[in-house]
Amino acid sequence: MNNNGSSSKGKAVMFARESKSQNKLVQEMFLVATRHYVDTLREEIRKAIEEKLEQGVYPGRAPFGYQNNRTQRSIEIHPKTAPIIQRIFKLHATGQYSMPKLQRAISKSTGVKLSTKRLRCILQSPFYTGSFVWDGRKYKGTHHVLVQAKTYGKVQRLLAKSQVRTASCAPTARRTAHV
Repeated sequence: MNNNGSSSKGKAVMFARESKSQNKLVQEMFLVATRHYVDTLREEIRKAIEEKLEQGVYPGRAPFGYQNNRTQRSIEIHPKTAPIIQRIFKLHATGQYSMPKLQRAISKSTGVKLSTKRLRCILQSPFYTGSFVWDGRKYKGTHHVLVQAKTYGKVQRLLAKSQVRTASCAPTARRTAHV
């Protein structure tokens, strides 16, 4: 034992006052460790999302016509809004409905008010046929189909013929696997 009562085997370096440079070094070490943690967490989340996508699980909120089942972590058909989706596709597939006319017909028959942009986005979405696009790549989903591929194809041909510019249907929150 030495004079201050500690063993000479486990010597510790003690500073009378911590220097600014030492504080800065410690802060920078914590910052590096934190960045490493965040980067590792980001990679793990990306892997988990990619795995879910490959399994056909949509990693977002269910679109209009569907609902999220939180207990089973799945997307299922919404009993009240799914028939509205089917009606939207059925009416537009006749070729006799412009977007404003379709908007009025849906509002009158169901009481649901949808903008023409929202209607166009619904009609453009492959989700209703059982697949979905995530980060520019198409996946076969595990959710139930609301619209048959034949009807969807007819609607897409009609939309392509129309003079109206294609709506940008990107959601406000980006649907990409960035964290």
